[in-house]
Amino acid sequence: MKSEEIEYDIKIGEKIRIFRVIKKISQRQLADYLFLSKQIISNIEIGKRKVSAFEIVKIAEYFDLEMEVFSSKKKINFEVVDI
Repeated sequence: MKSEEIEYDIKIGEKIRIFRVIKKISQRQLADYLFLSKQIISNIEIGKRKVSAFEIVKIAEYFDLEMEVFSSKKKINFEVVDI
């Protein structure tokens, strides 16, 4: 098993997509939690729609993250494990 750390400096929508994929959550599941449509989640992830402060709070709660993770200057470190 090999482990490597990857550092990302990315936009909010991309961070949301990465967390969603890592947690194996569909766009529909996240949309239902936020009372939004799947299309809105898609638009957020590709940068076509901005995320409100309220939505950021709810997304951080959903993924059990600190809101600072979504700061545009905050870098994320993921541990990638090869099995």
